Amino acid sequence: IYTLSLHDALPIYYREMLGITTKRMIDIREMAHYYDVAYIIEYYFILFIMASFVGWVSEGICFRIMDGIWVNRGLLLGPELPVYGMGALAASLISIALKKHPFLYFLAAGAVCTVIEYTIAEILEYKYGMQLWDYTDNIVNFRGKISLLSSLAFAGGCMALAYLVEPLYRLIVTHKVPRHAYDAVACALLMLFISDMLITFMAVIYSAG
Repeated sequence: IYTLSLHDALPIYYREMLGITTKRMIDIREMAHYYDVAYIIEYYFILFIMASFVGWVSEGICFRIMDGIWVNRGLLLGPELPVYGMGALAASLISIALKKHPFLYFLAAGAVCTVIEYTIAEILEYKYGMQLWDYTDNIVNFRGKISLLSSLAFAGGCMALAYLVEPLYRLIVTHKVPRHAYDAVACALLMLFISDMLITFMAVIYSAG
């Protein structure tokens, strides 16, 4: 007897919610056959921006609850934390091979996100003398840059991305959003992101001078 798994059932629910009549769910691996390279790049770039924004909001809310003030946790002036975006991209790519194996995906995605977090922490400290996070208060941590708790949180976020968020995102962009609108959104987000990086860079140079 075949029973629907979460992997199978959610796209069905999303199709019904969005009023999509086709029963076909385009797998991320098949997008390369249906769409051009620019479309795939835009797909991942928008995913990167969304994850960066969600990470920025999540950390802001956490510090608001703990300290009573809203803190911009990122280097950039805008509302994004690129470390979350990079983690989301890695998790999305890992899901291509491991999405049907949730436990392996949980371990692999958590491990890769932990490596990304540690690498960025080392770069920031070595090159700029900055330490944007400190896990020394956590029981299991390494040099205050990574911890078991943060790794589990990242792995849980990757699970939500792969099984809840990305299937809905993929259905929307492949069935509901016209190509010209999709291109326009990607271009607008790219210009905003580049502008934010340039403004931040100039602000750092000005303050250093």
